[in-house]
Amino acid sequence: MPSQRVRMPRAPHVGALLSLLLAAVVLAAVPASAQAGPADGPIGGADPTGVAVFQPEGVLDVEIDPVPGAVSIAAVPGGGPADVWIATEAGEVQPFGTALDHGDIAGINHAPIVAIAAGPSGGGYWLASSDGGVFSFGDVGFFGSMGGVALVEPIVAMASTPTGGGYWLVAADGGVFSFGDARFFGSMGGVALVEPIVGMASTPTGGGYWLVAADGGVFSFGDAGFHGSVSGLVLDDAVVGMASTLDGAGYWLVTRDGAVHAMGTAVGLIGNATKISHGLELEGPVVDVAGRPTGDGYVIAVDDVVGGLDEFEAFLLTLSPERLAIWDRLAWCESNGNWAINTGNGYYGGVQFSARSWAAVGGAGLPHQATRAEQIYRAERLLDVQGWGAWPACSRKLGLR
Repeated sequence: MPSQRVRMPRAPHVGALLSLLLAAVVLAAVPASAQAGPADGPIGGADPTGVAVFQPEGVLDVEIDPVPGAVSIAAVPGGGPADVWIATEAGEVQPFGTALDHGDIAGINHAPIVAIAAGPSGGGYWLASSDGGVFSFGDVGFFGSMGGVALVEPIVAMASTPTGGGYWLVAADGGVFSFGDARFFGSMGGVALVEPIVGMASTPTGGGYWLVAADGGVFSFGDAGFHGSVSGLVLDDAVVGMASTLDGAGYWLVTRDGAVHAMGTAVGLIGNATKISHGLELEGPVVDVAGRPTGDGYVIAVDDVVGGLDEFEAFLLTLSPERLAIWDRLAWCESNGNWAINTGNGYYGGVQFSARSWAAVGGAGLPHQATRAEQIYRAERLLDVQGWGAWPACSRKLGLR
């Protein structure tokens, strides 16, 4: 069963391939015409590898080191505008500002990390992996996990209760799993979704939660009020996450291309969705969003692709989020989403290539030794030749043929 692992803090590092850009935009709960924000002043020459923080009184620039492979962000309760933790798929947690390093699971074999959630004191955090494993660090407790349980779809997000005595996990199919003092208020499990669930946020009372799908559909449970969605709009890119306001009467939805849609008291106009332009030239996709502890804004985590990408990583940027989701769901079916798996059964990696098929589409070595990006690249090549029949059982299960 996953458990806490503590290690000594380390100094921030510089990544090679992907940089992280954090932008925090503070919005007052007043009509849109009176809001302070990016429209009142561009960020100018803000360093795309730094932190640009928008506040009512002006723009604050904070230096930040790049973090390769960022997947989730959590703001430090009671912290400043740039006090955040960034979690990577590999299980590393990078602190910024005054955030303390409480440890991580980098270098340990585990399923990909998909979420980080902060404890209420700011003295610890949880990590959640796609197979439902939960890892606790600092002063937060371990209350259980889905590790070792056969899931229909992978875990995609996590939210904690205001007491820090529990948490929820949500899977891509909308199934919700509660632990500790987190109560179960319902789920979308068993309901046919147009797009998979990608994010989750809890209410300040702990008496409810919201789920959001990639198409912007919002589903509310318990005392979480419904304040609107963007599922009926034509989005330029998929929604990747959500964050709630401090009063629990609104939320922000953020898309992969950086558009932010605010509902309820997030803009002070109940039920009115507003697309907020950051005035930022994003160099890569947004991966997550978190509400600021002051309740007046949010931080968004962006993979800032500034060069150095190999051909396989560059290829992934040409695929739509929906296409990438298909490969991740196929990998979940084939290997529980473990792109480095080698069980000795003659099939390797996330989508279980045979060595012969791998070589036939130009792969060198064995598939599990390659990156996820290369495996998806070569899977697309194999698909061109053999169709979805190259993965007979899982492609049929997922309705791909």
